[in-house]
Amino acid sequence: MKTAPVFLVVLLAIICAVHCKDLIVGSSFNNRLIHQEKAEYNAIPLKKRVKEVFFSDPGQQIIKGIILRDLDHTEAIPSVTAGGVGFLLR
Repeated sequence: MKTAPVFLVVLLAIICAVHCKDLIVGSSFNNRLIHQEKAEYNAIPLKKRVKEVFFSDPGQQIIKGIILRDLDHTEAIPSVTAGGVGFLLR
């Protein structure tokens, strides 16, 4: 009888994890935050909005992790098109 609530919680957690549109590449554990930016757009019906972010670091550090989050849960689809984990920031 106690397994039903546990099963329900696990099922809901799996559904939430599959339905989210966040992108996590590499590791963020015990790393220093180098760049943070919040992008906001006004909605235009039937039009896709694209935001390209470029960042350079004078210290030329190696990228260890990238996290892109949809804070408002608006079905945005994040992607990394260049650079990424293991590349030097120039």
